[in-house]
Amino acid sequence: MSSNPQEQSSILERSPVYYRWSDERSPLLVELKIDLVPRILADLQAAEQLGLEGGGVLIGSFPQTIGPPVLRIEDFETVARRGGDGLPYILLAEQRQRFTAVRKRVATRELSAVGFFRSHLRSGPFDLALSDRDLMSAEFKNAIHVALLIGSDYSSTTVSEGRHHLATYFVSVNGIVRNGIDPATMPFDVAEMEKLSASQTKLLAVAPPVVARPQADEGAIGGQSAAPHAPDPAVLPRSTAKGVRRAAWMGVGAIALLSLLFVVWGWQRQGSRFTAEIFAGSTPDLAVTVAKETGLPNHRQALEIRWSYRSSSAWDAASARLSITNKRTHQTIRELALEPSDLALGYVRAEMDEQPAEVSLAVLLSNGKLVTANGATTN
Repeated sequence: MSSNPQEQSSILERSPVYYRWSDERSPLLVELKIDLVPRILADLQAAEQLGLEGGGVLIGSFPQTIGPPVLRIEDFETVARRGGDGLPYILLAEQRQRFTAVRKRVATRELSAVGFFRSHLRSGPFDLALSDRDLMSAEFKNAIHVALLIGSDYSSTTVSEGRHHLATYFVSVNGIVRNGIDPATMPFDVAEMEKLSASQTKLLAVAPPVVARPQADEGAIGGQSAAPHAPDPAVLPRSTAKGVRRAAWMGVGAIALLSLLFVVWGWQRQGSRFTAEIFAGSTPDLAVTVAKETGLPNHRQALEIRWSYRSSSAWDAASARLSITNKRTHQTIRELALEPSDLALGYVRAEMDEQPAEVSLAVLLSNGKLVTANGATTN
């Protein structure tokens, strides 16, 4: 290695910088090369201009490190869709084939496909939809992989500063996503990620501080120092006491605000009769329809199943199940468990062998009532 300080500095400047994400429920850490962020955002924003969510394949490795295992994202490849395909990132047959081809092609001794990414333009919090789970299961099976979701940050602290983005990972190990509910988010912005990454590096480089053992005082019991008492506002200077009271009121206000946000989030995530009346309007029927796409490879067909996402049943759903059966034999072809977030999308795509099929959507409401919609059938 060169002893020239300028050459060493140049080497350090060329070294890639990674942002490390962690979630206490995740069995591994995820590192993202920060140089990828503007390229990913450019591709996703190009798709958004067409009214689409964008996405593609994440490429990376599992470096040997001291401590928890690390999944490191080194590159990506976008799998684009066409205008008019619909907002959610649901790949058609030809697009799915390209995704599979990319996943296989990028596999080398050092790198491999370690997951997928997509933008999050739909309403509601970060969540894996049925189409996401199907893609993960089909393409990665039980291999360790991640799903990276990227959306706009609409918080009040960033609106005036221009558009910022937030992102999160869903980590799948053996087909199980352990951080599937409210995963930890991170800023998806180069400047913020570099600043936080530098802080992470400094924290790792600094030795843990040596905490001095407190000396026992006259009020100590058994040679242990007595716990310090909170200051009494009555004996504080007037300005200090006023600050203590102000801080207390601010704490109460913050708790009230968080409680309100939690209630609103719960309505948005799970739905209720109240939210149904507000948002659903006068559309009580699920109105299930089916469109069939044939001519796929290996005598396969794809059903695009739609329903009214403004239906009161969809808004008030606790869960749902979509059943596809053979119209002639009445044998079950596929059964899909749907979450409230899946119902909010308004449609799902399912591939199967060519055969006459009919669809039934059963929705369990929050009050325990079951609503069933027998959809239109294909020929």
